Amino acid sequence: MTVPWVMLALAFAAGLAVGAAYLGVLWLSVRHLSGGGTRAFVAGALARAALVVGAVAVALAAGAGPLPLLAGLAGFAVARTVATRAVRNATQEE
Repeated sequence: MTVPWVMLALAFAAGLAVGAAYLGVLWLSVRHLSGGGTRAFVAGALARAALVVGAVAVALAAGAGPLPLLAGLAGFAVARTVATRAVRNATQEE
């Protein structure tokens, strides 16, 4: 089975979007944890889990095969790498 490049590009973009949303919720929940808000951290953890499980469930329900899922995972990894480097550069400049 041949997977069109457009589908792989869309899966990669979706992985970037899910990764950015995941890391944004993680950042917010960690900020609330540092302020003593354990409930907010737990709520953020549940939101992150729901986001990832929901994204995978939608991909599987749409009939995505292994290649689009891997492209989405690659997009997620790129979002994580970009966010990590941005935070590292911001803390080094301070």
